[in-house]
Amino acid sequence: MGQGDGILLELPGGETVFVDGGSSDVSHVGEYRIRPCLESLGIDRIDTWIVTHLDEDHKNGAEELLVSGFPAGQILLSDVSGPGAEERAVWQKAAASLGIPVRHISAGMGWETESGVCLRCLYPKKGMAVEEENAASFVLYVEYGSFAALLTGDLGIEEEGAVVEALAAAGDLSGREVFLKAGHHGSRFSTGRELLEALCPDWAAISCGEGNRYGHPHPELLERLEDSGVGVWETEKAGAVLVETDGKQTRISGFRTGFRAE
Repeated sequence: MGQGDGILLELPGGETVFVDGGSSDVSHVGEYRIRPCLESLGIDRIDTWIVTHLDEDHKNGAEELLVSGFPAGQILLSDVSGPGAEERAVWQKAAASLGIPVRHISAGMGWETESGVCLRCLYPKKGMAVEEENAASFVLYVEYGSFAALLTGDLGIEEEGAVVEALAAAGDLSGREVFLKAGHHGSRFSTGRELLEALCPDWAAISCGEGNRYGHPHPELLERLEDSGVGVWETEKAGAVLVETDGKQTRISGFRTGFRAE
């Protein structure tokens, strides 16, 4: 994805979930990165497409594929008010013209698949007002057996307190293997110590482009992860980060132009 986010979840029962899908430095990322990835895996439909927030580097590839007619069962957007409300309405209207239902969901909502995978929104709260788009980021929590994952969009440290509270309500994470998608491409202003202490992740993936102009990942963020004993995977070095789990054991590897690295 370069400097952007795109996360594909292939669930045990065959259900597919795509989180975001965009880039600020790769042209036509939907056609030239996302579509080939899906085709190589034999995926011709996304059951649920989650757009965490409406920054271009999270949504332009998804937009491109959906407009081109790539099948999707539903689109999930965060339920907030604020600067992005008008654009969310545009998305809803565009999706309706394509015959794709849109749901606005909020903290506490989610679903469980027949194969036992539980997916929950931990943030934002229903109807909350935000002042800028990153603060609207849909945070997805995934549980499958002894594995858990937290996908945080571009959420900043100021909003992470609400996620910490939601994690506390979700139950004891001890004994789990935990994966974190670090917030905001490795910004110094995301993935704070409070969140790391509450989640205790074993691994974190940072989605950022090689030589990006933002200096991501920031040294302060890398220091926080190192201090917390977190194994770090950076897409600028590893390429696509692959997480494979059967709910008991988890394997992580990187994949770049045909080379797979453990």
